[in-house]
Amino acid sequence: MSTASISHPRQGLWWLVVLQGIAVIILSIFLFLRPMGTVFLIGIFLGLYLIFNGLVDILFAFLGKHVPDRSWSFLKGVLSAFFGGLILLAPFVFLQGLGWTFFLFVAFSLLLFGGIRVLMKRKDMNKRRASDVVVGLLMILLGLLMLAAPQTSLELLVVMLAAWGGITGVMMIIDGFDLRLNY
Repeated sequence: MSTASISHPRQGLWWLVVLQGIAVIILSIFLFLRPMGTVFLIGIFLGLYLIFNGLVDILFAFLGKHVPDRSWSFLKGVLSAFFGGLILLAPFVFLQGLGWTFFLFVAFSLLLFGGIRVLMKRKDMNKRRASDVVVGLLMILLGLLMLAAPQTSLELLVVMLAAWGGITGVMMIIDGFDLRLNY
């Protein structure tokens, strides 16, 4: 079999990968320019998506021909629509709470794992490098700085997410054109 006859399963859909990359870059630009406004819009879209998804599940529960368990589909639909409605009532409050939860998880993880690195070095001085202690102390310092200035740290996390999204979007565009040209 020649290699010319082998194709990638997504070759014909290369343009979807490119569009996805463009969408991620646009979202990243909005996150850079208007971080809180963009988070608010994400909350609205998430709420609308959950309501739409819930209504589709409810319709499948009543009208679907091959739905194995209608009661679970109905329950999933009701819960999805309910939580979507809650998010739409206060999208910024919901996403801010989610953001703070993630923020606290990151801050306390840095403190915990930084402390473990330092303690491991102290216990076994011969087998660990001094750089491990420095990294552990830097992790602790970063965790403390995050807790000392939470609003600034949360905004920095949003900017870092935007940068990551921009890089990811560029890579998706490259992958999409690679699919078109090489498969």
